[in-house]
Amino acid sequence: MRDGCGAFGVFAIEYRESVATSRFRRASRAIRHSGEPRRAKQIKENMARIMFEEASGALVNLHKMLGGEQGRETLDALKRFLRKENPWNDVVGAVNPLAAMIALGRYEWVNEKITEKHFGPETLVLGKGARLLHFDSSISSEDAIIEMDKRGFKPATLGDLLEFRAKNHEEPLEYPIIALGSIGVFNDDRFVVYLWGRDSERKLDIYWFDFDGGWDGDCRFLAVRK
Repeated sequence: MRDGCGAFGVFAIEYRESVATSRFRRASRAIRHSGEPRRAKQIKENMARIMFEEASGALVNLHKMLGGEQGRETLDALKRFLRKENPWNDVVGAVNPLAAMIALGRYEWVNEKITEKHFGPETLVLGKGARLLHFDSSISSEDAIIEMDKRGFKPATLGDLLEFRAKNHEEPLEYPIIALGSIGVFNDDRFVVYLWGRDSERKLDIYWFDFDGGWDGDCRFLAVRK
């Protein structure tokens, strides 16, 4: 009898182990067949959300460019892009090199007044040895230029600023970056171009060259060797 009970006990243990193994295998199959797709779906959704956020900024910029002074050139470039052609074929060489340089910076927003008409073709002349200068206090545009001169630098142009950003477009903008070497005049006021933004935002805007109070202490000035 004891032998019978012993045999039954062994059988019961083996049965429970087989049941547990079977359940484990079913659970493993369930994870393989349902868990992975869920994770893959979540990854795809996250990627889609990131792409949508990036595309939203680009679409806003595109809409502004289409409605601005560069609208015709932008529309022609867009049509070439949709045909899988080089969108800037005739822009970089002659028609509108400024639009091409702006495109390389991948900005979410660009002030429509930033054109060669307002700032002149010489604004795309590039200097050498570009460097960010920080004066660590509020400073006027004129005083900033004087300090640059003392260090062997001169103000960077709009072209220098666009080239600098194109080479560093993955870096977040932690502070405004100003180019005092290109000045546009609107309604008798002088303006310069600067970069600013938050987190992953990148914006290209204009601000008064002459204004009370000067530039804030956290600003950086792009300069090139004299």
